[in-house]
Amino acid sequence: MKNRIRRLISKVYNSGAHSDVHEVTSRVLNVLGLSDEWSNFVDIEVRNIIDRDAFKNTTKEGRILFLPHCLRDPEKCKGEYGDEGLMCAGCGACIIPEIVEKAKEIGYGEVYVVPGGSLVYKILSEKEPEAVIGVACYDELDQAIKKASEKNIPSQGVLLTKTGCVNTETNKHELLSKLKL
Repeated sequence: MKNRIRRLISKVYNSGAHSDVHEVTSRVLNVLGLSDEWSNFVDIEVRNIIDRDAFKNTTKEGRILFLPHCLRDPEKCKGEYGDEGLMCAGCGACIIPEIVEKAKEIGYGEVYVVPGGSLVYKILSEKEPEAVIGVACYDELDQAIKKASEKNIPSQGVLLTKTGCVNTETNKHELLSKLKL
């Protein structure tokens, strides 16, 4: 279903028959007969498609990856918090060290494991990256994408597949695919 949604978003967006993100989101939901529970996914994917070309035209070294600290297992995590978020100890108790390692292998300049949007905004202002990828729940991702857009920073977002602020999950394969754009 997600790939079907992405294809339709591309078709609608590339046709020029739209005026804004929410119009494209509504159109896709209506055409596919999807319930409102799909609206967050469609909304983020519309914005990903809008920014995709600009994102692809940036250097990997100039990109920042933001991961939410809620991906960690708080009972097993050996990381410590600092001024720039959680400093991952690479203990392997969660998916974070694997993602950090892959991002570094691909050539990403910096990876931050953050507790929320306020630190993301601070880092965006201080570091002025060429582009960003964020993993988060819809509300956090929505706000971060808007902040990046205000600063003319192309972004890509990946929604958490399990939310709840503790022991959350994301689709690792989808994230790795976005990292390689």
